[in-house]
Amino acid sequence: MASKYLIKNMGSLDRAVRAFVIAPVAIVAAFALGASSIGGIVLFVLASVALTTGAIGICPSYVPLGIDTHGRGHARAASATRTGGLAPARTSSPERGAISRQARCAAQAFGCPTKTRVCGS
Repeated sequence: MASKYLIKNMGSLDRAVRAFVIAPVAIVAAFALGASSIGGIVLFVLASVALTTGAIGICPSYVPLGIDTHGRGHARAASATRTGGLAPARTSSPERGAISRQARCAAQAFGCPTKTRVCGS
């Protein structure tokens, strides 16, 4: 069972900013303050967290805030949030790639366009 904390929720721009802007600035600032000072250590930890989350594409602090910059469809994200991390957005119907009625309804609730109106609103 996949945890909602293990679903990628960071887009490429977000990851690049962390890896190429935030982490280097924090490292330079840590050396400027003194690498063994408390401020320097805190900045090194900040840089390592920025590099780690940027490398794996998952930011656990985004989950409680509901932030998702990954760029995939809202239906899968809404379904994953509603089911505790699992995203059963596809049905087992013979039509390959058919999105379930439940997922389309969730997408419409978030204002995402779908091909058909299914929620009765």
